[in-house]
Amino acid sequence: MILENPPPFSVQIVGKMPKAHEKGIVNLQFVYNGNHVALCSVGHDSIKMWRLNDMEEDNIVVFTQMNEYIEWRCGVQTAHTLPTASCTGVVGADSMIYSLEGDHDGYHIRSYDMGYMEVWHLVVVEPGRFITKSTSYK
Repeated sequence: MILENPPPFSVQIVGKMPKAHEKGIVNLQFVYNGNHVALCSVGHDSIKMWRLNDMEEDNIVVFTQMNEYIEWRCGVQTAHTLPTASCTGVVGADSMIYSLEGDHDGYHIRSYDMGYMEVWHLVVVEPGRFITKSTSYK
């Protein structure tokens, strides 16, 4: 969605949510899933989708957890979510790729283990397709 006259961009921290994840957060990304704007948070323990509720008094935004998806048992190196929330790709500490893909039946996690992969960074192109990067110094 492209706005013809976008409003000026400004940020003000108005509060924080303690313990959004049990472990550290690796990636935060705002997404639009067709019905509403949501926040996708990827932590070392899970992926969570948060609904942004209307602003309350004092301009405080309230987040409500919609879903949590847990699949991996190791930490996360990197993650990327499509702006439509149709796919979130995660690279685990074991260099496996985990993909949270949404369709009309809901969300499903697929894992990709193609043997030894030196995946350090990942960008989701579309569900099931990724651009990955590894670095080797010689």
